[in-house]
Amino acid sequence: MALSLRGIDHYHHSFIHHADKGAQYVSDIYTDILEGYGIQIIFCAAVYENTHMERLNHTIKDQYLNRMEIKSVSRLK
Repeated sequence: MALSLRGIDHYHHSFIHHADKGAQYVSDIYTDILEGYGIQIIFCAAVYENTHMERLNHTIKDQYLNRMEIKSVSRLK
């Protein structure tokens, strides 16, 4: 539903979906949908590694992006 609401038909491997190896994320139905949209799929090698990725995402979003006035993709980069 989230993918269809964005209105993007294909991401051409420029979008990365990261998850732990929970059953819902590794199911054929779920991964086939992501692959159909051209989304890269990466998983942690071990479940405990996911906490590091979530912390990194939190830092990027809350420490950097929320404090920036982003008016263009080049500014974001």
